[in-house]
Amino acid sequence: MGLLVLMGSGETAPSMIKPHRQVFDGVPAGRFLVLDSPHGFQMNADDLAQRTTAYFRDSVGRDVETLQWRRTEDPVATARANAAIAQATWVFAGPGSPTYALRVWRDTGISDWLVDVVKRGGAVIFASAAALTTGTYTVPVYEIYKSGADPHWERGLDLVSRLVGASITVIPHFDNAEGGNHDTRYCYLGEERLRLLESQQSTPVLGIDEHTAVIIDTDADELRVDGVGGMTLRFEGVSRVLPGGSSLPLDDLRAWALGKLSSQGLHALSSGQVGSDSADDGSAGDAGDETGDEAGERGVDAAVDRLITLVAENVVDDDRRVRMQSMVLELGELARAGLADSTRHEALVSLILAERTRARSARDWESADRLRDALVALDITVSDAPA
Repeated sequence: MGLLVLMGSGETAPSMIKPHRQVFDGVPAGRFLVLDSPHGFQMNADDLAQRTTAYFRDSVGRDVETLQWRRTEDPVATARANAAIAQATWVFAGPGSPTYALRVWRDTGISDWLVDVVKRGGAVIFASAAALTTGTYTVPVYEIYKSGADPHWERGLDLVSRLVGASITVIPHFDNAEGGNHDTRYCYLGEERLRLLESQQSTPVLGIDEHTAVIIDTDADELRVDGVGGMTLRFEGVSRVLPGGSSLPLDDLRAWALGKLSSQGLHALSSGQVGSDSADDGSAGDAGDETGDEAGERGVDAAVDRLITLVAENVVDDDRRVRMQSMVLELGELARAGLADSTRHEALVSLILAERTRARSARDWESADRLRDALVALDITVSDAPA
């Protein structure tokens, strides 16, 4: 058995390079396919496909091929997709429209094909819009957020249910903050609309933060959270967050989704005490087996991922962006080695402060605050005086 990897966003960002490489390292030989169905309706679909394959070639170090499958009710494209996926050990799909992808994929047997990829020891990586399709229900985000449709669920592929054994709805972009002064969490729904959806159909929600991967490992029978953010388990008004670096047995995920995990056990999940409901009896779960050095390295990795992402999102100039990201990676290596290099540290801080000054001058307060928060995470306090 293999992997189902769900990404909240950032699937072709620097922050996801390491998770992608780790997935590739574990899959057997075969075809590596990118499904372009989610963005197949866009006029720049070819350009998006080329950029995706270039990312995997240049940043991840793997050659992948695009499987063009963009039209609904196209028996030729469907047959070719079936034959290609039957030879694949790695299948990726990403941003676009979840409902468009589902129109292309509906009644084609794609769930069976993808389950077979996992059973062959391969990996299925669905991110952003594609991740939305993997659950029992799907949020039609374009229709609701862009076109003003009343909040409603649509049926998903139920891929997670087939691999985990319980009905679960997947919502990426769970911590989205693009709205600024209005709530765009939960894939642009916001709290009010998500509550309305939950009142229509109670469903266990697996929420994935941006620049974060949830790895469902059917061989190890566990779920792992990797990346900048965390994963939220939300069901019947109760939410619990598992931060990056957490893991839990699939039995616990299954029990939670079926409503068989007690509130005590759910609290243990949120505390990082993964395992059975008796996790707080003094026994340490996976996190308790981790050494101090391992925990420290994981913290460094998370900080490096967050800073690289912030730089990518806020620094427009290519040369400055590459230079800053290189320095972040170098500082991460120094931190893992337990070394201190104040000269490099001060240079990086100066660059970040300069970018923050530019953001403030442009009245881009959100970017300025995010850069300030990145420094605060490194125990560097930034105070703004009137001048």
